[in-house]
Amino acid sequence: GKTSLANAIRPPASESNCLVLEGKFNQFDLDVPYVALRQVLQQLCTTILRANDAEKITWVKQIREAVQDHGALLIHLVPEFSPLLGNQPPLEAIGPLEARHRFASLIQ
Repeated sequence: GKTSLANAIRPPASESNCLVLEGKFNQFDLDVPYVALRQVLQQLCTTILRANDAEKITWVKQIREAVQDHGALLIHLVPEFSPLLGNQPPLEAIGPLEARHRFASLIQ
């Protein structure tokens, strides 16, 4: 199925300097929000932490540019990003609809 496909494309992808990350939904994690997204981001973070210093600097720069002032939200979702992003300003308290839009803009 899908896992076999991911495993099949992993070797040629790595030869092209691409990452293949995976997250799984299962019946036991239905109450955990964004579980597959968290898994993928945790894998990405682990990959970055294992990278050489030059690659790590490049990744951190790109992530900081992408999340802008929402780094704390990323760290809240995936705490493993904390060593990469460092201390982040606290998020502004907003209503539920605005929070949903802020999160959507983060993961785009």
